[in-house]
Amino acid sequence: MGFTDTLQEEVDENNRLRAENLLQMFFPLLLRFFSDEYDDVSSAVFPVTTELLSLLRKEKKVSGGLASTHQTMLQPILNAIVMKTKYDEDTNWGDEDEQSEEAEFQHLRRQLKTMQDAVSAIDECLYIDLMSQLVEGIFDRMAQQGGNSSVDWRDVDLALYEMSSFGEMAMRYGGLFAKGQPSGLPAERLVNMLGKMMASSKISSPHLRMILTF
Repeated sequence: MGFTDTLQEEVDENNRLRAENLLQMFFPLLLRFFSDEYDDVSSAVFPVTTELLSLLRKEKKVSGGLASTHQTMLQPILNAIVMKTKYDEDTNWGDEDEQSEEAEFQHLRRQLKTMQDAVSAIDECLYIDLMSQLVEGIFDRMAQQGGNSSVDWRDVDLALYEMSSFGEMAMRYGGLFAKGQPSGLPAERLVNMLGKMMASSKISSPHLRMILTF
């Protein structure tokens, strides 16, 4: 290897380290804006978040895995996506006067789902674990509290929405059951979610009945 090749390698490595340092400095700011209570602020960083996820997916495809500093980015991103997917606290159930805002929110959810699917494509196990904990946790809380009004309908809606999204993954494994058994880990977890949902509905939760019949 000649001097020119060695120099080029050193320059490339220096640039890589500099880029990595900038990314680590930028990431907390990205999460801050993504998690902002105002959707307009969050939406402004959707393109760069999508680009980051695309780069991480390419890294995993090429290298067979992610660098540890990159792997640790996935859970905070997924948590932020889920947080934004939930209805705001000032949203009232079935408020017909807010139809335009509802349409905007559903558009936001579709964008968020695209990014959520990207996280799933990068680290399916992380996605399965976090979604299982989220959905089952909400239904467990409903059952423990006897379905009383302290369980927010926004939480119930989020659980049902994410369970539906989770079901899409399970179906990609060839359906829910094969020879009487769940056809894969996603199907197994989905069956557990459905069981907890049914258990919580037996306590006559007004939230669950209202959303399921909407």
